Amino acid sequence: MSAAPSPALPALSVEGLRVAYGDVEVVRGVDLVVRPGEKVGVVGESGCGKSTVALALMGLLAAGGSVTGGAVTVSGSRVDYHDERALDRMRGSQLSLVFQDPLTSLDPVKSIGSQIAEALRRHSPRMSRAAVRARCAELLTAVGVPEPERRLRQYPHEFSGGMRQRALIAVAVANDPAVLIADEPTTALDVTTQAQVVDLLDSLVDGLGVAVVLVTHDIGLVSEFCDRVLVMYAGRVVEEVPSDVLFGGAAHPYTRALLESLPVPGRPRGEDLAWIPGAPPPLSALPPGCSFAPRCAWAQPECSVGTPPRVVVSEPSVAALGTALHTAECRRALEVPRG
Repeated sequence: MSAAPSPALPALSVEGLRVAYGDVEVVRGVDLVVRPGEKVGVVGESGCGKSTVALALMGLLAAGGSVTGGAVTVSGSRVDYHDERALDRMRGSQLSLVFQDPLTSLDPVKSIGSQIAEALRRHSPRMSRAAVRARCAELLTAVGVPEPERRLRQYPHEFSGGMRQRALIAVAVANDPAVLIADEPTTALDVTTQAQVVDLLDSLVDGLGVAVVLVTHDIGLVSEFCDRVLVMYAGRVVEEVPSDVLFGGAAHPYTRALLESLPVPGRPRGEDLAWIPGAPPPLSALPPGCSFAPRCAWAQPECSVGTPPRVVVSEPSVAALGTALHTAECRRALEVPRG
């Protein structure tokens, strides 16, 4: 079991993270701080870099990818991405990842019990067989899988999609990590099962004090589940906003455009859906200045020159101590109508 993180230390601190594949930089200076028990969402269009951030934090980038800059600490300990042994010790015990597709993430020829046991033995090799078995059953019970003793003997194909996701979460939390990264954990699940998985993550935060980083396309989900939301575009965090402010007070034109493109119940029949013109730029040929400027309705000539400043939209009040700072990387953030 890993030691509980000190309340004085962030569970996860990321400063200036940069990731490249060859000569192409795909993550360009991401900052992120997550405190114990906090839930932070990361959203954006496909290709914005959110899943790459998750894989980079775990040291699991695909061949050709590398962390080229920045500093990552977990519960105060610096992560060395050049030391594979140190990464092996960190994965699962301090930082865990729930992958997008449990069907392809779980080994089809190994029982569910053996896969949870493997995660346990990796970090506690001296655990007895009986203790491992008991802990595996305890974990399945904790993630809401009924009849755990019987289920431990079953294989992934014998589980439903929701049950496989629960089993994958059991593997991820087996060693009590400080931070759980959930990469699209509700993808391909029906609405009822999605709600159950989100409730499960919520219970883990309350019961274990684990910090959660939720990577998703679902803006509605992060607004309900998360404390803060980071909006990514072209490898950058363009807005960081408290979740309770997201729908009514988002300040970056890209975030506003994402929100306006969501389907709204009760929309008059035949009314066109809002959409964002154009497409995200190729990361190998980013436009000068603000990367969103070519698609932005609020862009001015100066937006195509230099890096946009990070504007403080609102600061936490004394009455709401602990509320997140609201910032947006946009010259016109204070002019964009909100609400």
